[in-house]
Amino acid sequence: MRLFLYFIISIILYCFASEEFNHTYAVITMIIFLLCCSYVYRRHHKTIEILSFFTIFSLSFFLCNFLYPVFVFPYYPMQIVFSEEFDEKYIMTGETLAAVGYACFALGMNLYLNKKSKYINKTNTFKFKNSLKWSFYIVFLLYFGFIFLLRFLDYSGYNAIITSSFILTLISIFFIIYTLYFLNVFSKEKHLKILKILWKNKVIFLSIAILIFILADVGDRGPIIQLILIILFVYQVMVKRMSFRILLILGLVGISLMVFVRNFRKDFQYERAIEYRELKYGTILPTHIDASVDLMMASRAMYLGLDYVDRNGFLYGKTILRDILSPIPFLPTVVYYILFKETPGQNSTGVIITNDTFSRISISAKSYGLGTNAVVDVYMNFGLIGVIIFMGLFGWIIGIFESQKRSNIYIMCTYCVIAYLPLYIPRSTLFDIIRPIFWSYLIVKIFKSNK
Repeated sequence: MRLFLYFIISIILYCFASEEFNHTYAVITMIIFLLCCSYVYRRHHKTIEILSFFTIFSLSFFLCNFLYPVFVFPYYPMQIVFSEEFDEKYIMTGETLAAVGYACFALGMNLYLNKKSKYINKTNTFKFKNSLKWSFYIVFLLYFGFIFLLRFLDYSGYNAIITSSFILTLISIFFIIYTLYFLNVFSKEKHLKILKILWKNKVIFLSIAILIFILADVGDRGPIIQLILIILFVYQVMVKRMSFRILLILGLVGISLMVFVRNFRKDFQYERAIEYRELKYGTILPTHIDASVDLMMASRAMYLGLDYVDRNGFLYGKTILRDILSPIPFLPTVVYYILFKETPGQNSTGVIITNDTFSRISISAKSYGLGTNAVVDVYMNFGLIGVIIFMGLFGWIIGIFESQKRSNIYIMCTYCVIAYLPLYIPRSTLFDIIRPIFWSYLIVKIFKSNK
């Protein structure tokens, strides 16, 4: 009942959001988000745990949608964060729309967890075929070799290649097989200490450490974060729950290292940009806010997406179709060519927002995108009703995974495979979850041993 009240309040805040920025209004909206988040966690903390999809998603959602309007916009020039400006009249609408979306997510998750009163807290023993190990080695070596060759490019050239659909597909398969292999290892060694687990698998972990070093040298933080999150989730689900103190230390160390990697990429692009902004505006962002700039970019995408809908109308599922078809290789390409005479790459809200913005400010050549936002991604397709329905369904699905993550091999593996998504979904799309769920189930089905 309390969550439903928060949802109603968020709807009221959205309906009465002004085109003029109001800091008090922004703080109140953020408080509604915090109340929704804390209510779900306190009510279901035995199920959700400290390290979980829910907690990471909620933290990322906060940084993507509430950090900028509450803690940055009133105190710092817009240009110190964003190279491309946006219409400020969408700030309040964007923040309140995010609050509505999160309230629906919390409602959907709470409804399932209330319905499923019995939380399953057991770790089943299971076996995989030996061919899984060799599949893991093959994919790992392919990925390792590919990254090693690309490290000789500058970051812009590296990024242009690594973002191709083929490479993303390869990475997705790699993470799935990687996770399944280690689930099998940990299921046999769950009573061992972490140092003994590392020692018994020293070749694998040494290879991963070398891979992380190469990725850090290039400046590509995404795969590093994904690897670490998957390892932590696997350890927590299969071996031992980690304390808040350990997670806090790991989080602070990890954030510091990722900021270091970003600031000192080979081309020093980010460092030069910071120096330029400091000279031009006489100030820079505090370190704790600057560390969240990549996620904060989703706020700009929210405002640009709202602006796009006001001028061009809704997309009616055109961009979502790509993600729904994504589990089947090449099917999105065929369908989009038949229906729209376009490629799937042209049909994402991130690409649409980027092209629309740059066309209006007369930039024809661009080597980067402006990204998107999970809430505005749905809004650009189906409006407020779509946000309410899809965010609610998403919460219901995450409730299933949180409640059943130790119930059987399929849900257990899928939960660990999607461990890297909660950090990225708020700045991407809810539908990123479709392909990993499908492929995870399929690969478990293929490699699971029935003996």
